[in-house]
Amino acid sequence: MRCIGKRDEKDTKVSWIYLIVAGLLEIGWPVGLKMSQEAETRILAILLAIGFMAASGFCLWMAQKQIPIGTAYAVWTGIGAAGTFLNKPSMRRRSPLVQTASGL
Repeated sequence: MRCIGKRDEKDTKVSWIYLIVAGLLEIGWPVGLKMSQEAETRILAILLAIGFMAASGFCLWMAQKQIPIGTAYAVWTGIGAAGTFLNKPSMRRRSPLVQTASGL
């Protein structure tokens, strides 16, 4: 059995911070792709989406140094999916959360 020292605990905490940040960044690229459907914001939105993808992937890579990949991937996709779902009404500019949740 291995003893966990203070350094390992600190590294694990930092990895969880990276993972949460990665999940939050994961919300940004679908928003960028949605914005790219409008001609006046297309180039900037695509660059924004690529930036969010790269930053999210980097943070996930940093997180999985201490967190098992299965756990990291589940948390990362969960935060990204939930955040994108909750952001959906503001992207459409019309439907409140209750209507979105019910599929209307």
